[in-house]
Amino acid sequence: MDENGAVVAKLSRKPSKFKFRTSDEEELKPRNGPISMADVVETKITYLWHPYIPFGRVTLLGGDPGAGKTFITAYLAATLSRGDTLPGEQTTDREPMSTLLISAEDDMGDTLKPRLRNLRADMRKVFVEPRAIVLDEDGMIAIEQMVKATKAKLLVIDPIVAYFGSGKDMNRANDVRPVMQSLKNMADKMQIAIVVVRHNRKASAGSPEGKKIYAGYGSIDFTAAVRSELAVEKGSGDRNFFYHIKMNSGPLGQGIKYYIENLEDDTGLFHWDGFIETKMKANGKGLSVRFKGEEAIKGWLFDYLKAFPDGDLAKNVIAAGKLSGHSQTKLEHIKKGLAISYRQGSEWYWKLDPSAQVATDSDGVVE
Repeated sequence: MDENGAVVAKLSRKPSKFKFRTSDEEELKPRNGPISMADVVETKITYLWHPYIPFGRVTLLGGDPGAGKTFITAYLAATLSRGDTLPGEQTTDREPMSTLLISAEDDMGDTLKPRLRNLRADMRKVFVEPRAIVLDEDGMIAIEQMVKATKAKLLVIDPIVAYFGSGKDMNRANDVRPVMQSLKNMADKMQIAIVVVRHNRKASAGSPEGKKIYAGYGSIDFTAAVRSELAVEKGSGDRNFFYHIKMNSGPLGQGIKYYIENLEDDTGLFHWDGFIETKMKANGKGLSVRFKGEEAIKGWLFDYLKAFPDGDLAKNVIAAGKLSGHSQTKLEHIKKGLAISYRQGSEWYWKLDPSAQVATDSDGVVE
C-alpha cells in the first residue's frame, strides 16, 4: 500500500524527486514521482451491506432531523451484533460484528439503549462514545484506537457537524476535505465501514434542481469525498423512504420503505417496509410501487399466526418464513396492518391483529 492508497506490486516510481506539500501533510519535502499503472494490482471492493455500505470506504447518510437516520444506524448495529441478514441478502455467513457509535446528540440511556433493545441487539457488541471528539489529528488517532479496542467493523459518526471543532466551517471545501480524507484513510487502513451522518439544510427543497445530492448541510465536498451516499426522506403518514443516491462504482441499490412503530412504553421500533421501484421527479420525490407477490406472503403470514392465538416468537416466524421462501425484509413489510409486536421479557413476539383480514378468491388464492 503506498502513500496514495494504491496497491502496487513494486515501487517503480520515477526516480526523480519532486518537492511539494499534500493536503494531509503540510511539510514541504522531496517525494517520489508518479506510479506506473502497470504495477498497480487491481482489487475488489467488499461490502458490509451490498451495494449500500462498502468496507474500506466512507458512506454518507443524510436526511432531515427526525427522519430516522439514527434508527437506521441502530438497526445496522443490532443486526450486525447478531450476525443476521440485511435487506436484500438472502443468506449470509456473516459472523456477529461489533459497532462503534460516535454519537453526541442522542442520550445513551433514554434513547439509544431502548432502540437497540427493541431491535434485539447483542449489547456486548455495541459501543458508544458520547463525547464530541474533535476530528483533528489527535482525535483521529483516538478514534482509531477505540476501533481497535472494540474490534468494530462499523464506525458511525452522528452527526458530523458535532465533531468539526471551533474554527472549522462545514461549508468550506478546504475545511471539509482534510477531515473526510482522514476518515477515508482510516477506513482503508483498518478495512472497516464508516458511516457519516449529516443533517439536511433547512431549505433543501430550494437546492439546485431539488436534488437530494445537494440537500445536505455543508459543502458539496462531503458528497465528493465519499464512495457511497444514502438519503432518507419522510413521506406522507408514517411512511418513509431510504434511497441510494451515489455510488462511485457499480449500480445504485434499490430504494427501501421503512416506518417506526410507536410502542406502549413510548419507545420506537424500526421496521423495513419492503423494496421500492423509484422514478425520480424533478422535485426529487419518489414514487413507490408494491413488490411482486406481496399478497401471497401476506396470506402465508396470516395463516401462520392464526395457529398461534397468543403470538409466536418473532425469530420463529422469520425462520419459518425463510424456509417457505419469504425474506425477513418482505415479512416485516407485510406485517404492518396484519400483525402486532409485543415484548415479553427480553423476547419479541408477533401476534395476529384481531382486526386483520385477508381476502381470498373462489380458488383460495390471495387477492
